[in-house]
Amino acid sequence: MIIGNKLKTLAEENLIEEGRLKQWVDTHWHTMHDCIHNNNPDIVNTSVQAILRTRTFFDDLNALAFVLYPVKTAILTLESQDCSLADCFIGLVCLGMAIKRLPENDYHNFRQQAIAIYNRRFAEFDDDAYILCFFLHPEYSGKQSYRYRAAPFNVPFDNNESPTMWWISLEDNFLKNEDHICQLANKLFSITPHAARCERIWSTLG
Repeated sequence: MIIGNKLKTLAEENLIEEGRLKQWVDTHWHTMHDCIHNNNPDIVNTSVQAILRTRTFFDDLNALAFVLYPVKTAILTLESQDCSLADCFIGLVCLGMAIKRLPENDYHNFRQQAIAIYNRRFAEFDDDAYILCFFLHPEYSGKQSYRYRAAPFNVPFDNNESPTMWWISLEDNFLKNEDHICQLANKLFSITPHAARCERIWSTLG
């Protein structure tokens, strides 16, 4: 009862109407409704109101979410401890595919802007190391030497193991000092393409 009276007093002091607590979802949608229909410049400017009132707003929102999903997936993957250069390349490829699938007629401007930004960012990763690491990934089936999974490259790859461990398991199939492809793969897959671990340490230290 004391808490209820205190909340009521605070609501009156801050000119909060309705006089009762709302669930987050209720508050969220009520706020959106007020932003659109009150025409209050202090809540939202007219340009934003015009966007929210268009019939295509939620369709555009779905298109944006469709493109952002591979970005979200790529970020989660790249922050993992066993992330590799191949994961970076795969993330870029998945994002490019999502942008390409956008209907050109319905989202022409957005699609063209997304393509321009994507091409600019992709140029930053125009390094043979990314493509080579992708080429050497055990799940990639287009390699020339073991394109048809000829021995010793017919060893199945378990998703629970890392590409590095897969390549290490093949070293005994080569003569001494002739396992060059294994050594190259191990060096590439040992590269950490992010600074997430360092950032976590600094975040812990405050």
